[in-house]
Amino acid sequence: MLIPRTLALASLSRVDAPGGPLESIFQPSPEVIMNHTVHHDLNDEEAKGAVLRAMAKYCDRYAEYAPSILWSDDRRADLGLSFKGFTLSGRLELLPRAVDFSIDMPLPLRMFNRMAIAAIDAEVRRCIDEAHRDRARRRAPSAVAQEAV
Repeated sequence: MLIPRTLALASLSRVDAPGGPLESIFQPSPEVIMNHTVHHDLNDEEAKGAVLRAMAKYCDRYAEYAPSILWSDDRRADLGLSFKGFTLSGRLELLPRAVDFSIDMPLPLRMFNRMAIAAIDAEVRRCIDEAHRDRARRRAPSAVAQEAV
């Protein structure tokens, strides 16, 4: 069956038109959401303290990138960072036994995705280890006192 030339051209122009079904296939999204979860065995108060220490250290170490954290409630915070002329935004959520990070990575910064995840993971794990040591120090004097009785 032959399709009239005008009908064939009309259907092509609809498919290739801006907003057409093929537009989203051929154009990359301007941002990629980088998700990462750090699992832990801390209670809620210790986990938030560890995250606050990690973010404070991160802000001190990378002050030239103007990192920011704004808590919207006890469990959620908005993150911000400027890097190589781009502004990155993200979210942090404290879950039971985990900390979820979600950061919007602009297209040109996708190559730094793994490096960013490694830096976040290392800093949060370091602070979780500090929280474990603090917990052990708090328990140690009470355990010694109980043994003496």
